[in-house]
Amino acid sequence: MFSMEKTWSRALELVGANFGTLATIAGLFLFIPSLASVVFLPGMAELMAMEPGMTPEQITKAMEGKVGPLLATGAVMLVIQLFAYSAMTRLMGGGRPTVKDALLAGVAATLPMVGVLILFVIAVFSVIMVLSLIAAALGAGAAAGFLASVVMLAVMVWLAARLFVTMPVMVLENRLNPVAAIRRSWRLTKPKQGRIAAFLFMLAAAYIVISIVLLMVVGLMAAIAGDAIFLVAAIQGLLGALIGMVVCGLGVAAHEQLTGGTSRPADTSADVFG
Repeated sequence: MFSMEKTWSRALELVGANFGTLATIAGLFLFIPSLASVVFLPGMAELMAMEPGMTPEQITKAMEGKVGPLLATGAVMLVIQLFAYSAMTRLMGGGRPTVKDALLAGVAATLPMVGVLILFVIAVFSVIMVLSLIAAALGAGAAAGFLASVVMLAVMVWLAARLFVTMPVMVLENRLNPVAAIRRSWRLTKPKQGRIAAFLFMLAAAYIVISIVLLMVVGLMAAIAGDAIFLVAAIQGLLGALIGMVVCGLGVAAHEQLTGGTSRPADTSADVFG
């Protein structure tokens, strides 16, 4: 029987069993790029140093001439992150893969996962457009805006739940067609979509709380020692790397349960896009 408690326990088991190699991949392709973007990219340090009370005019002035490089770097970082996630997923997916196997799987799945993200963004923006039209028809107001935000959050969590095993499907079943992988994940998650959505919501809430606490601690240290942009970047990079390992483990563990443990790559070389 599918259980998110079993999924969590199995994910921690997978991460623990492969921690050394996972930490190497996460360090090279998640932590170091995140830290380097703050140190070497013009504008990233200023972005992280922005205060909550800044006016739109102040934000616009601070970001003048930096939007293009930030967007380009964000796109590159996303591709690197997807590669790392795919490689770590393969490493934990059974069949005793080598590091070479994991890295090759990461290369193969990266661009298809970009396609999945594009489809996800299109779906989210479509929902936003519909909600905006409904809110406009009912009349703009605080209540309508709050309700629209709640619905939007619920839709995003639900979509994330339905696509939760898309990466394991791609990497472990060799279904590299984004639409085919989404359909497969959609079928697998359908019976347990409510549990998965609730679990993801709790994980997101826990991540937000942990991030806030860490940033408060770093803020206190900055008040004592001065500038702490580098320290903030290091903590965020480390947290991102650890969370990346756990998220990949959760995906593999959920895929194992939903497929009855069949997480080894299928031989679909004859129809790799089927």
